[in-house]
Amino acid sequence: MNRATKGAAGALALALLLTATPAGAQKKWTEKSIIAKFAHEPSVQQVQQKAIRYYQVHPDRIRSLRLTARLKALMPSISGKFSNGIYHVNRGMVDAIYRTLGNKEDESVAGDNLGFSVSASWNLDRLVFNAEVLDVQSLIGILDGVVREVTTIYYIRRRLQINMILRPPTDLAASISQRIRVEELTGLLDAMTGGFMTSSVKAAKKRQRKAAMPHNGGTLRQASDVKAAAVPAAVPAAVPAAKPGPAPTPAAKPTAAPAAKPAPAPAPGKKAADGTDLAMRKAGK
Repeated sequence: MNRATKGAAGALALALLLTATPAGAQKKWTEKSIIAKFAHEPSVQQVQQKAIRYYQVHPDRIRSLRLTARLKALMPSISGKFSNGIYHVNRGMVDAIYRTLGNKEDESVAGDNLGFSVSASWNLDRLVFNAEVLDVQSLIGILDGVVREVTTIYYIRRRLQINMILRPPTDLAASISQRIRVEELTGLLDAMTGGFMTSSVKAAKKRQRKAAMPHNGGTLRQASDVKAAAVPAAVPAAVPAAKPGPAPTPAAKPTAAPAAKPAPAPAPGKKAADGTDLAMRKAGK
């Protein structure tokens, strides 16, 4: 194998190597450039706070519920009673000796009773210990579980995004699978934050587009001037000189129209029909 053949084989191998190298590996990424690609996404602390508010297990709320449960013993239990009764009594007394005489006494009694009562009671022993405080205290476990779950999902999603940049998949199936996985994790974060993840990303991208757009006509004019200055002016093509044409012909001299010849005078002695001389008639005119 001669030197030319070896050189061609080496160039072919280098071209195949560059073709097989992923696009993400060709670009030199840095830590700052990778982090800057996700500047439009909310931080993990923001997502945690939204999830805590969404599940209503914020530490301030737990503290307030615990204090309320302890002071519950100071609130009395109030009960009331209302009663209303109507009665009618008829009584007749008969003499034991003279029964035939009928009733010795007749008595009829009718009445209406109306009453109500109110009572209040306190369980002061609950000021020392109240079991409901323990129930409120169990919300701390829910808080810890929410924070852990959100943090885990957030960073699994972030690692997958960075892996797609630095080591992009070489086949279509793997690329689609990774994108679906990112969307799945985004959906889980939305479910735990009330849709905060997606809405925050959309709002950040909208702000970036507005910041990138010019705000007045001066900026647009300046941008167009810069663009026009960057493009070199086209050199006008040389126009060939026109060939001299034939010499102009001299203008034709105007020819004078021939003067009209006067009509011949009638011969003397010739008379008109009325007997007058025609020459004398024209002289008189």
